[in-house]
Amino acid sequence: KKSLVSGSLRTDFKEYKEGFDRQAINLASELTYVLLGGRERLSTYVRLEHENASLDVESYVRFTAGLRGERDFAWGVGVFAGYEWQTVRHEERDRELLRDKRRDRIHEVEVGCRKRLHRAMWLDLTHTYTQAESSVSLYGYRRNVTMLSLKLSF
Repeated sequence: KKSLVSGSLRTDFKEYKEGFDRQAINLASELTYVLLGGRERLSTYVRLEHENASLDVESYVRFTAGLRGERDFAWGVGVFAGYEWQTVRHEERDRELLRDKRRDRIHEVEVGCRKRLHRAMWLDLTHTYTQAESSVSLYGYRRNVTMLSLKLSF
């Protein structure tokens, strides 16, 4: 078995078009660990993100952790499943609308299968269930998304 560790740091400068008086600087870091075992892959990751926006109610800190497993079978067929958890804490409250600062918790489960069509082409069928809980009821939701996608690698 082999393992890989990778990390990344990213900075984004966001500037919105006319009519919006909003700019933001987004700093993000990620650490990923992958365990490779023949036809199986198990990966886990943690991500920390801070967005400092010109409007304080748009500024937040987000922490994400995830786990994903993959298994390849014969004839280019594979399956995968994953779980991701996020917590988001907004730094200020919208004084006109909210009594408290907004806090979100998001759970996401993904399952799918893959078929390799060519050396650099795959067909993926994925179903994702998302449950978002928020201290502001407007931002709480449950969502089911099923997606069929064609992926090219070059």
